[in-house]
Amino acid sequence: MSDRKRTQIPTRRGRVGAGGVVRSPSSSHRDDTSSGILSLKKGLGRILLLVFLAGCGAWGESAAPPDPTPMGAPSPVPSPTPTPARWPIRLHPALPEEVRSEITQRLARDPRWGVGDSGVEIGPVSPDAPGRLGVWIYALAAPFPTVTDGVSFAALRARWQGQASLPGPLFVAPETMRLFAAWWGPPDPQVVIPVPEAELVDRLWATRPAWALVPFHRLEPRLKVIAVDGLSPMERGLDPRRYPLAVGFGVEAIPPGFPVVELRRAVGELTNRDEGRMTILAMTGVTALVRGTAVQMERYGVLFPARDIAPWLQGADLTHISNEVSFWEACPPPRPRSGVVFCSDPRYVELLTYIGTDIVELTGNHLADYGKEPLRKTLALYRRLGMRYYGGGENLEEALRPLQIEHNGNRLAFVGATRWARITTGPPRRSRGRPRACRNSMRPSAACGRRGGSPSSPCNTGSSTTTPRPLSRSRTSGSGGIWGR
Repeated sequence: MSDRKRTQIPTRRGRVGAGGVVRSPSSSHRDDTSSGILSLKKGLGRILLLVFLAGCGAWGESAAPPDPTPMGAPSPVPSPTPTPARWPIRLHPALPEEVRSEITQRLARDPRWGVGDSGVEIGPVSPDAPGRLGVWIYALAAPFPTVTDGVSFAALRARWQGQASLPGPLFVAPETMRLFAAWWGPPDPQVVIPVPEAELVDRLWATRPAWALVPFHRLEPRLKVIAVDGLSPMERGLDPRRYPLAVGFGVEAIPPGFPVVELRRAVGELTNRDEGRMTILAMTGVTALVRGTAVQMERYGVLFPARDIAPWLQGADLTHISNEVSFWEACPPPRPRSGVVFCSDPRYVELLTYIGTDIVELTGNHLADYGKEPLRKTLALYRRLGMRYYGGGENLEEALRPLQIEHNGNRLAFVGATRWARITTGPPRRSRGRPRACRNSMRPSAACGRRGGSPSSPCNTGSSTTTPRPLSRSRTSGSGGIWGR
């Protein structure tokens, strides 16, 4: 992750200017102060003298004993509230099973607590309740192609009650339905449909438009998280007290003498969303700062393309860019229609640094349009700026090597591949050319023999086994993938 993303917001916004001048007091003020100090010293001297004399009198003379004062009967001392040696605890049936299991295990380690069918109840509470022990975060999700980005909590709550505030049904796992029924009240059975957790995502995709309430830790790539009242659990800095789909659990009715602090210490803070273990990755598609895009950058400034998307990319922990063009000092000025031989002015790299690029994908097929030297300098530029790359490199070995990154305990691996196909009007024939993996390798290797041609072309980690004839036009596609755990 780049240093510009590690800078904490308070550091940038918490500057304190040096201001104010301390002036020396006037001479008259000093005289008043001095006289005040002398008076104080004299007063203290008198007090000390009186104390000393009184002490001498008490020691040197026998004073007559005072008349005895009759005293009434002593007031009764209230007896303390008895504290049981073992506090019984009851878990509300609507709590998620993972919460119930974890609380039971943690309290079993302390003999002061006993979990059973009766006792002080731990159940759903407000996220800001004094007796809160933890908070469970839920997300409103939809199939990934859903266009909607956010809804209001009022609309979601109305849909729960059966009103036509949102299109389509609302799917929930049975456990989630029990919790929200205790929190929001009974749902409309025609709208809110319980579905086994293992089938929920498939059912959601098969019934579009549709929605689902999903525990945060159960989200998966086929789901799109929908913001509620402008708040999304996918963003850092989420305040559970403001997020409508945060459900706390704890003791709501605290009896007298109940050691809620000790209970909180025994249970700890339970949650299914820990920002210290989150990794936010912004993974973009292909970009090429050439032709019309470059013309606009020259006209409106290098940062112009990021005008509307910069905050979203800068807010990620890791930002990925697939840049299929090399930077070159001798790159010709951009023109809207300049063919398909590309390069970018090195000044344009400021755009990549501005949006917080951490990872550059090199699966594009235009990286060596002007030879190996611009590509070599581009790789050196990325290294100097702290941008890691994959799908290309100084040689075939580096080009084939996956990029592995660990962040907040999450291990991510990036791989890239390109398949270069040509659309023809005639039947294709087999190619005897070199593997396409050699196309970005700048040095020959055993896999990139001389018969395959110069190794200065862009390295693409896929392969093409046909060379069609005759040629009408070509089409290329590069792709990157990510695996993590």
